[in-house]
Amino acid sequence: MMKERPKLTAEQQKLVSQVLPRVHSIARKHAQQYGQRHDFEGTVALRLCQCISLFDPDKGDLMNWAQWQAHFACRELIRAEIRKKNLCPARFLSLDVILGQDGLPLSEQIAAPAEPQVDPEGDASLLRGLDPRTRTVVWKSIVEEVPLKIIAQSLGVSPACTAEIRRKAIKFLRQRAIA
Repeated sequence: MMKERPKLTAEQQKLVSQVLPRVHSIARKHAQQYGQRHDFEGTVALRLCQCISLFDPDKGDLMNWAQWQAHFACRELIRAEIRKKNLCPARFLSLDVILGQDGLPLSEQIAAPAEPQVDPEGDASLLRGLDPRTRTVVWKSIVEEVPLKIIAQSLGVSPACTAEIRRKAIKFLRQRAIA
């Protein structure tokens, strides 16, 4: 629910109307640079109406204050657009559909019993005790160096949960490596 704001006084309306042509020119410059798909002029006018009660003539000039408010309003609009684009959940394929060099899915290669090697407790055999989600987290975060935030988005869990899964998996792997 939106918070109701008091109506502008006659004095505040007069102040806004004095600076509106100048701040609209700032909004138009931002529109030229970032495109017409954003309502910079409306955003700037709204910001002035919302913040005009905070203006203190003893601290500075009205025109300078209004220009700063206009720049900040335009910048916030662009930042919101960038955040909106960056918060789209990342999607990547699971280890079940990614094929290795030999044509087998990576999940099978990790889960398969280790072939006899000089070191029977090699890296591949260590991952066998992990469930598929944990293997995915370990593989993506350590081998592919995908950030935990992106892994969490693709799995539909929180980044804290992903960090906890990785922490437990590393603890498990250390114990198996020592044993």
